[in-house]
Amino acid sequence: MTPSDLLERAKTLIAPQLLVDNDTLLQSLLYKALGEYQSRVGSTQSVQVSALEAAEGFPVAFTHNDFIVATDREGEPYAAYVDGTGRIHVETDDYCQWPITASYLVDLRQLDFDTGVMPKDVFQVTLDYLKVLIDRENLPRVRAAYESSQLSTDFLPTYDDIRAELERIETRMSEMTMLLPAVMVVS
Repeated sequence: MTPSDLLERAKTLIAPQLLVDNDTLLQSLLYKALGEYQSRVGSTQSVQVSALEAAEGFPVAFTHNDFIVATDREGEPYAAYVDGTGRIHVETDDYCQWPITASYLVDLRQLDFDTGVMPKDVFQVTLDYLKVLIDRENLPRVRAAYESSQLSTDFLPTYDDIRAELERIETRMSEMTMLLPAVMVVS
């Protein structure tokens, strides 16, 4: 799922009606939601690496050079690095048990909104957070529309309700904090 797919899904969850139609604003809220998840939780991606890929390097988007860990089938760590072209290389020895699993941090803020693929663990809590961010921007417009039509606004959330929901989701994110394998920290 791409970040744009996430945004479209969040827009369908807005009730009673989405009145915020500024694409720039919605994309900035998407960026904020992805950034909040990355700051509070972090996100890794893993790929299986063959001997040829380990030697020649393999392309991976949005890695952080300092946080790549490669382990063989038995869990033995191997040195990995990103070269100047953005390809990951793994340095192995004769005792390596193939295949190698390379894990790296994903920079969610740098994902292309239309083509970047988000790790699966990012989707639900980021969707929840994005929905509340959109609700916060949408609420004044919905409230004004209901009040100008002399309709009851009793069922609409208050700003305090929205703030409390944001804090609840942020707490949930903080509790999900991804622990880096010791090899990633020491490398």
